Amino acid sequence: MEKKLREQAIQDSLTGLFNRRYLRQSIKNDLARCKRYNSQFSLMMIDINRFKEINDRYSHQTGDKLLQEVAGLLKKTVRNSDTVIRYGGDEFLIVLLETGGNTDQVKKRIRKNIQKWNQKQNLFDFPLTLAIGSSHWEPQTGKDLEEMLKEADLNMYKNKQRFRKKQRKKRGPKFQGID
Repeated sequence: MEKKLREQAIQDSLTGLFNRRYLRQSIKNDLARCKRYNSQFSLMMIDINRFKEINDRYSHQTGDKLLQEVAGLLKKTVRNSDTVIRYGGDEFLIVLLETGGNTDQVKKRIRKNIQKWNQKQNLFDFPLTLAIGSSHWEPQTGKDLEEMLKEADLNMYKNKQRFRKKQRKKRGPKFQGID
């Protein structure tokens, strides 16, 4: 019973991923290890574009199914040593150890797997896209976790804004300002 309660405290019940509480516990260990071995790690903040629209047009059950699908896709895309966390709502966080500061390859793999998923999915009638932002830590930077999360979140938000701008151009002037 105790083991089950501990798991529930650090695991998201919908996706089976670790949750924010786990992040707070585990990142201290990751930071200490990186400092000790003079190594680096990166964070990737990921948000599902048009998630509110999916919930509104197709149902919250469809939104839940999508969260489960994205969680599984992210887990399959990263290494076993990396940690995927449901950060909240439709946001995910990936802790990538020993990246050398380069998250581009991981982003490419995620986008490639999303494209493959889009070819098979039948949940909604438009392609799924993700907004992804990252931040990098190395011993000499002195950044703390909050700074890293803020940087990754800001970069993700910038990516999301670029997506929205493209969507508005596609829709034309009639739909300007509608998201």
